[in-house]
Amino acid sequence: MTLSSTVCSDSWVVSSHVLTRFGLFDQLFFAIGILLSLLRLVLGRASSSMLS
Repeated sequence: MTLSSTVCSDSWVVSSHVLTRFGLFDQLFFAIGILLSLLRLVLGRASSSMLS
């Protein structure tokens, strides 16, 4: 276990704690879900217009 990996994991733990404290994880997943559904819509329209 190197020093840099421990520091990296520690900072990840701290940042995840901060994110959960402010509920940013929920908002992030929400935003990602919206973006994915929008992307699916756009891709579906593009493929259907190409097919027709």
